Amino acid sequence: MGRRRHWAWKLRPIHRSTTTGFTPAATTRVADATGLNYTDPNRPAGTWYYRVTATDAAGNTGPGSNEATATIQPPAVGTATVLAVGDIACAPGAAVTQSTCRYGDVAAMVAAQSPDRFVALGDMQYQNATLAEFMGSGSYNDKFGALKPITLPVLGNHEYLDGTRGYFDYFYGPGGTTGAFGPRPDGYYATTVGAWTVIALNSECGAGGVTGGCGVGSPEYLWLQDRLTNSPTACSLVAARHPRWSTGSNHGSYPELGAMWDLMATHGVDVMISAHNHVSEVFKPIGVSGSGATPALSPTGIRSFTAGGGGAKLQQLTPNSNPLLTAMEARASNAFGPLKLTLNETSYSWQFLPLTGMIFTNMGTTGSFSGSDTCH
Repeated sequence: MGRRRHWAWKLRPIHRSTTTGFTPAATTRVADATGLNYTDPNRPAGTWYYRVTATDAAGNTGPGSNEATATIQPPAVGTATVLAVGDIACAPGAAVTQSTCRYGDVAAMVAAQSPDRFVALGDMQYQNATLAEFMGSGSYNDKFGALKPITLPVLGNHEYLDGTRGYFDYFYGPGGTTGAFGPRPDGYYATTVGAWTVIALNSECGAGGVTGGCGVGSPEYLWLQDRLTNSPTACSLVAARHPRWSTGSNHGSYPELGAMWDLMATHGVDVMISAHNHVSEVFKPIGVSGSGATPALSPTGIRSFTAGGGGAKLQQLTPNSNPLLTAMEARASNAFGPLKLTLNETSYSWQFLPLTGMIFTNMGTTGSFSGSDTCH
C-alpha cells in the first residue's frame, strides 16, 4: 500500500507586474505571504497584475497561480473656482467715489463667491506699494486681508516703485526672502490648483525689472520652459501683470512678452490672465505670433483675459477700428469687478462679475459674459 505525500507550504511568494500574462521571476517578486490574504499598499493609479507561487520547507516551488488583476483609479480632483483681478487699492486716505476706489466692493464680491484661490494681478496697492501703504487705513490689507490665505499674488509695476520690498514684506514678513511666491526680488512661481498648473510670471521685463529680462535664454524664460516641459497636469493657466494683447488705450499690448507667449503657445498653455490696463477683455485663442502687433488665431492657442477692474479707477478702450478686434470676443471699460474662472479636470468656464449697477457690454449683449472651453 502506497504512502500519501502531504505538502507543507512554507511561503507564498507574491509576484506583481504591469504586464498581463507575465511569468513569475525573481524580478517580479514583491512580498511573501504566510496566510491566505495579502494587501499591496500605496500603489499609484493604474492596472496591476498578480500571481502567487508556493515554496515548501525543502525549497520546492509549485506552479504559479491564475492571474489576478487590480485597477486603481486616480483620486478625484474635482472643480476649483478661481477669481482674479488687478489694479486694486487706492492710496490710504483716498476718497471713494462711484468711479474710483471701489476696491472694497470688489473685495466683498470676491469673498461672496467663496473661491478656492484669488489671483491678485499686480498693482495691488497704490501709490508706491510700501508695507506702510499695504497696511494703512482703508488699504489693500483692510479690504483683501481676509483673502490672504488663498491669494496667489503677481508683481506689478507699482510694486516695483518700492523695489518689491513692500510686496514681499507683506506676504513673507519683513525681511523674508523665500516662500511660496518665489524668492525676492523676482517672485515668479508655479503651483497646482485642482487639476490645473498655475504659473505666476514676473512681466516687468525692462531695465530694473525681473533679473535678465523676459527674452529667450533669460533665467525666467528657462525656468518657464522647464515648468511647462515637466508640467504635472494637462491644463495650465498663466498669470502675469502685463497682457500680451490688449486694446486698453493707456498701455495697450506688451510685445516684450512675445518670446514667452510663443513658448507658452508651443507647450499648450490654455489660459492667460493679466491686468495693467484697467479694462475687461476676452480674446479668442491666439497661437505663436512673434513680437509683432498682429496676433495669429489658432484653435489650440491661448485664450487670454484682461481683468483690470479691481477698483482703483477705470480707463478707456481704443476705438473700434483697432485691428486687434478681429481677435476679440468681448471687452468693456465701464465696470469694476473680478473675472471668475471655473477650472474643471479637462475644461474651464469663465464669467466677469460686474459690481451692482455697472453694466458689462459684450458682443452686443448687456450682462456678464461667460463661456466654456476644453484644455488642449
